[in-house]
Amino acid sequence: MGKSQYWDFEEQKKMAKKRRGLNPIWRGIGCLLLSGLTVGGYFFAEWLISENEHQGWLAIPNSYYSPSFAPWLPEGMVIKLVVAFFFLIFSFGLLNLFYAIVSPRDEERVAPPPLKRTVRKRR
Repeated sequence: MGKSQYWDFEEQKKMAKKRRGLNPIWRGIGCLLLSGLTVGGYFFAEWLISENEHQGWLAIPNSYYSPSFAPWLPEGMVIKLVVAFFFLIFSFGLLNLFYAIVSPRDEERVAPPPLKRTVRKRR
C-alpha cells in the first residue's frame, strides 16, 4: 500500500461527495412549493366552505363552525384549517407521484438490489 493509493481514495471520496450534493436552489423551490400549497389549500378551503353553504354538498354541524375548545378563533376557521391541511397533504402526494413518474433515474444514486443470502439450516 503506497501513499498514492490512499490519496486516490481521498480524491474519490471528495468527488463522490460533490456528486451527491444537490443544488441549494432546490431547497428554495421546495419551500416556495410548500408555502404555495398551504396558501392554495386555505383558498380552496374558503371556496369549498362558501360553495358548500350554497350547494349543500356536505352536512357540517354548526358546532364545528365555532367549536367550544377554541372560542377565540373566528367562525369557520377550524373547518378551513382542517380542509386546508387535507388539501396540502393530497396535493403534496400528487406532486411527489408526478415527480416519481417523470424524474429520470440516475443509476449512480440508485442502490443496487440486496444480495440474496442463503442460510444453511443446522441441526
